[in-house]
Amino acid sequence: MVYGLLPRLLLALWSAAVWQARKKALRPDLRNAYYLKLLARFDALQSPRVVDADSGRLQRAAVQGLAAGDTSNALWVIGFELPDEAPWPIAVAVPTGAHHVRVDGGATQRTEVLATLADARPAQAIVVCSGASSPDRGTERFVREVQARCGECRLLLWGVSTTPGRWRDWMAEVGVAPWQDDGSAHSDPQAAAAALDHRSETSARP
Repeated sequence: MVYGLLPRLLLALWSAAVWQARKKALRPDLRNAYYLKLLARFDALQSPRVVDADSGRLQRAAVQGLAAGDTSNALWVIGFELPDEAPWPIAVAVPTGAHHVRVDGGATQRTEVLATLADARPAQAIVVCSGASSPDRGTERFVREVQARCGECRLLLWGVSTTPGRWRDWMAEVGVAPWQDDGSAHSDPQAAAAALDHRSETSARP
């Protein structure tokens, strides 16, 4: 046992001594001309700076709808990227002849709906979105396209009792008004009808 450990111990001591003797040689000589040139280049480098800073959300003017004389008497209800569990048509008090169409977000379907909407030129369009989601650029782009093809565009949120703050701020920036006072859809058709009647009475008052 002694004869087995002693050679290993001597070898370990010899390895440590060699390491101590040669580790200084592993350090680069910073007085060398090559290293001095590298250090000079590093010192000459400018500190990092942001050259393309994020300017934040781009503020755009609200899209003007069609003039009253250029629209028909039609009303469109457009569901945009609603979840699968959302019923369609949703429970909202609109005239019987209203046109209901649901858009899942595909480019081809969206283009077809917008082309048909441009031909119909409805006096009013209601875009229905999921209140649980967050408005993104795709939603804003679609709403602006609808605004340009109808007389008036309103937003209705499905699945929430009140309008979340993120949607309220977004509607103010985009320039779209809520369909009802709080911009949300009533789950009860009778409540929706009552809200619509109240809305009509209010607008008819002198």
